[in-house]
Amino acid sequence: MRLDPPSHSSSRDPSRVTNGETGNGVTTDDTGSKFKREEIVRLMLQELTALGYHTTAAALHLESGFALESNAVARFRQGVLQGDWKVVDSLVPELNIEAEFISTVMFLIAEQKFLELLQVRDLQAALQVLRDELTTWSFDLRRLHRLSSLMMISDPAVMRSEIGWDGKDGTSRSLLLVQLQKYIPPNVMIPERRLQALVEQAVTLQRLSCLYHSAEDDDDEETEESNLNGTDRLLSLPSMVPEMNDDADSDGLDDHLDLRLDKPRGRSGANDLEGRLSRIRRQVQMRQSLTSDVNAEVGPSNLSTRYPGTPHPGYASHSLLGAGRPRRHYRSISLYSDHSCNRASIFPSVTLAILEEHTDEVWSVAFSHSGKYLASASKDNTAIIWDVQTFTKVHTLKGHTDAVSYLSFSWDDRYLLTCGNDNTIRLWDVQSGVTKATVTEHMDPVTSCAWLPDHRFVSGSLDKNMFLWNTSGTMLHTWTGARITDMDISRDGKTLVAACHEKKIRIYNMESFREIRQLQERENITSLCLSSSARYALVNLASQEVHLWDLVRGRCIRRYKGHKQGRFVIRSCLGGVRESFVVSGSEDSFVYVWHRGQAQLIEVLGGHTATVNSVNWNPKDPYMFASASDDHTIRLWGTLQRAQNGVTTNGT
Repeated sequence: MRLDPPSHSSSRDPSRVTNGETGNGVTTDDTGSKFKREEIVRLMLQELTALGYHTTAAALHLESGFALESNAVARFRQGVLQGDWKVVDSLVPELNIEAEFISTVMFLIAEQKFLELLQVRDLQAALQVLRDELTTWSFDLRRLHRLSSLMMISDPAVMRSEIGWDGKDGTSRSLLLVQLQKYIPPNVMIPERRLQALVEQAVTLQRLSCLYHSAEDDDDEETEESNLNGTDRLLSLPSMVPEMNDDADSDGLDDHLDLRLDKPRGRSGANDLEGRLSRIRRQVQMRQSLTSDVNAEVGPSNLSTRYPGTPHPGYASHSLLGAGRPRRHYRSISLYSDHSCNRASIFPSVTLAILEEHTDEVWSVAFSHSGKYLASASKDNTAIIWDVQTFTKVHTLKGHTDAVSYLSFSWDDRYLLTCGNDNTIRLWDVQSGVTKATVTEHMDPVTSCAWLPDHRFVSGSLDKNMFLWNTSGTMLHTWTGARITDMDISRDGKTLVAACHEKKIRIYNMESFREIRQLQERENITSLCLSSSARYALVNLASQEVHLWDLVRGRCIRRYKGHKQGRFVIRSCLGGVRESFVVSGSEDSFVYVWHRGQAQLIEVLGGHTATVNSVNWNPKDPYMFASASDDHTIRLWGTLQRAQNGVTTNGT
């Protein structure tokens, strides 16, 4: 039920003004709030109505004298949701929309109207809307041409699928209303669920301010991570942002598009609808080359948003690609108090176990993808596979004739690769601990390796070679020219990222085997690892910094400082729930942990007695990571609560 509000000027009863309110509706200090009473009440009315408490909302309306919205706004909202476009068009002047946004609002309404007519195959009416309304209000020639091309699609289902639009009986009208609200003054039409949005903003700020926040049941993702692998849909309509010069979207429009119903007859003498559609088809095809040029010259990264609240160019508009990002749900956060995570229960700051089987420095550690095993590589020429549940040794892998510097589990944990200073790579069966293959093609120490999902793997060396192998030890491809210090491959196997001695991050397409980008660092890179999405690369530098690179934007976005590094290879990693933390070893024997987003140092963990060379976070347990040290030991770290309730050291 929607309230039928009285006008604000006549319904306000002066006798209802309390001593906590001034005549202008602003609460005074004795009420504990400095917000306008009218705004608070209207937000409460909106939320009560949305929650279904219509009787309570009506009572609040009567007692306060404030209405949720005017009759014109209520009719406009109802008209959009019911598709009564004549009513909608007639009410636009009553919404106090700024003059510069009128054309945008009218275009959005006409666009929905046009698409609905195409859905029911009323081509005559659709063409009329295209000519009389969309052409009149259009400021984006490319969008207009894309719309006109939809008339060539005879199957409405194909049309809807083509543009990601779910039709007039789906959510498109609701999404249109959300989009239109961005151009209507908020005091005229309050944005949907505004009170919830304000609460969500407050909770998000508290969550981001909590350096230890690592709640698994938060039903959201980082904003940047949510679009990691997304690419602009070339067939989608652009967002409502002008993508041409202002003088290019109106002058001479009919020279490019034949939209007029009174166009003279063609050579065939036909003047029917099919003839006009045929001409449009030919002219749209002629414009494709221009559209391609516009895409190349005016890509999304070069556009600036002209309208308030408009999505970034290249992303979905209101009615074409769905509702966008869903609302967040913070089930672990209560609204009754300010949020602060309990460090003891969620952060792994306590040593759970010390593994002491190696007889020399431990240079690398890696968890299996199942989290069941941990592998360690040592200067004592061996690698060891450990059982994470019992903290006991499963296999000691012998065969290298020099230090083992690096290791990596295959994605299915069936195999383990070990890289040695003896210039070899050994492939081990994890279950049996038996060597399955030995690769001897490298001429210098092998510094790193990485797996593809299909059991192929890549090795990198100081001999300026990277090789692609299968599990039989057969070489499949070679890259030359760079001394490789570390590498990682995306989970889908499509992208290889390598760090080299030239202070560069090199990115390769694993489908074409071509290098597609180089990123220049300032200092020598000693290690590299990718985020789970592969959008971000974490690199350790010899200059005592850890950098987080955005590989899509091609720039360093965070710098982490505080640890000690200068002489040795130090490895870092991302970890915690949603990779909220950055952890690194250090030459001063401590483990350093930073908050990933704020780049703030939050922990310096002691326990090792020599350089900490490598750290690795358990991919299946966000509250456990491992560290390897020159003191010949590996430490498994967990929460204080876990240590108090279970195992502490060496399984006791």
